[in-house]
Amino acid sequence: MRTLLRLMLALVSVVSALFFVFWVSGAILMALGLPVWPSQAISMVMAAGVGRYVWLRTDSAQAGLINSIGLGAVSVGAVGFVGGFFGPIIFMPEANQGPLLGIFITGPLGFILGGVAGAIYWFARGRHLAGERPPNVAAGG
Repeated sequence: MRTLLRLMLALVSVVSALFFVFWVSGAILMALGLPVWPSQAISMVMAAGVGRYVWLRTDSAQAGLINSIGLGAVSVGAVGFVGGFFGPIIFMPEANQGPLLGIFITGPLGFILGGVAGAIYWFARGRHLAGERPPNVAAGG
């Protein structure tokens, strides 16, 4: 995969993981009556882990089923989250609940759809690239 595309995918994943983990962990800590500042540290650690995972996994051409599902889920989920979180802020700034679209709808849906797409990609192409024979569709073929 090209380096620029890998970098862009990793950056989008880092930003979305940073915001998602910050807001979710901050809300949980606030609901428990604890200080909110640990959510910053938690979100930075998780974002660094997601960025490292995406950067390393997009480099390998031979990915297994689990890696394809994970990479598809993280990348499409990140794009869905960023679009749903920042889209309402840009296009409808007066809507005070706009970013919740990315947190509760487009992010999780993108995560699920990306995982399914990663599995489909692996079955259609990834297994063949890894040296495994694709299943025969017709008998004798």
